[in-house]
Amino acid sequence: MQPISSRARIFSRTERAHLCPTCGGATPVPLEGGTACCVRCAAAIPVGPRPEELARVPVPVTEADRLARLAAQQHTPMMPPPAIAPLFASGGLSAIRRSEAEASWQALRRAVIAAPHDLSSADALYVLTLGLVGLPDEEPARARARLETAREILSMPRHRGGLACSLARIAAREEEIDAAKEWLALVDPHTDDLETDSGRRFALALIATSQDDFTGVLAALGSKSGEIPLHLATQATCAVLRAHALERTGRVEDAVASLRADMAEGRLDAVLVEQIRSRFPRFALIAQSWPQVNAARASARSKSAIAFWAPMAFGGIVFLLIGLASFVPALFGLVLSMFPTAMFGPLAPAVTSFTSHASFGSLIFGFAFAASSSIWFGIAWSSYKSGRDAAWLEQHGVPAQARLLAVKQTGIRINDQPIFDLSLRVEMEGRAPYEASLRQLVPFHQLGMMVPGALLQVKVDPANPTRLAAV
Repeated sequence: MQPISSRARIFSRTERAHLCPTCGGATPVPLEGGTACCVRCAAAIPVGPRPEELARVPVPVTEADRLARLAAQQHTPMMPPPAIAPLFASGGLSAIRRSEAEASWQALRRAVIAAPHDLSSADALYVLTLGLVGLPDEEPARARARLETAREILSMPRHRGGLACSLARIAAREEEIDAAKEWLALVDPHTDDLETDSGRRFALALIATSQDDFTGVLAALGSKSGEIPLHLATQATCAVLRAHALERTGRVEDAVASLRADMAEGRLDAVLVEQIRSRFPRFALIAQSWPQVNAARASARSKSAIAFWAPMAFGGIVFLLIGLASFVPALFGLVLSMFPTAMFGPLAPAVTSFTSHASFGSLIFGFAFAASSSIWFGIAWSSYKSGRDAAWLEQHGVPAQARLLAVKQTGIRINDQPIFDLSLRVEMEGRAPYEASLRQLVPFHQLGMMVPGALLQVKVDPANPTRLAAV
């Protein structure tokens, strides 16, 4: 059989593909079942006929009630099943753990086949499948075969529906719109499972964006953030697709407001936006609205820097004034020591004690406070310069990509959020790749991304390429 990866249509449902249980290669298998031969290792792959689709059980509720049920599931935490939790320990599955994840996936595949009703193994296989197909180095043919293999093994409607949504999304991303619609047709549009419903809406929005049907995008996702309940895993990309649809329907101000609202409520940040835009380059997502939001962020960052360094500078002034005031007794004692002690008569012992002890103590006290003021001024200047540089780079820097080479903890925390020293390999147009370093505060929700091999979006000073900032 012709390998899946060499075919013009990788995601067509008129064909069928599995991952080889021996080597993991994506291999075509017969629709009616039988034995296929792995295109990579030539191992025999016995398969049964393609399973029948599950019958849909109608639920007698109104659409408003269904949306209310979905909204009630929004705050359920996203925790990986215990069997695969170590693979997701850094907040998400990383490409550097692919070999370990692949071995776990094949083991879970065998476990689910042996015990189809074991919910823990089924959940673990489902989550790990989605994690693996979400890695940037997962080839489309391999993703299709992995998703279809897992979908045929798993029996729960929410698992099969979620995997069909993923097949539809990746097919749409690869511009196989007809295939995307075929897979999406298998998903119950009236499901009461939030993850499945959100996956379906995400896929609908991608298909509609591919066809320049921006009214269709807004119908799937709503015109405003929060109008339609969405699962946490899809909120960020759906927020960008919604803003893009608003922009393309002539509502640029609404798109800007939507992005700002999603960023203010923590569904989006600049790193996520740039990652989403780079994932779908052919769409040129939010080309008008995002620069406006970014410009406002630069101004806000500058004001934030002022808000931090101004109190530091004030503290430095206070310490300096206390230090200077402390020098007054020392100067007074110095003046007194210039006169003969006898001329002070009965006050001579007190004058001697003051000039030899108190004035010396005030001198030490003054030096201590003056030195402390330099620390406050140093913090203020560093904060001001950092904020000013970041704001300047956001507005005037050249966009570039940086591959994370190494991550080192500094031990410094601001508002309980850690600061890391990042070693980067920067790639930008018109210049050979080069290495640079960056000290960066990393919010908790981004900790899972800070692993060697991760790709960051940065802005670079064109006159000094080693001066850069994450966006």
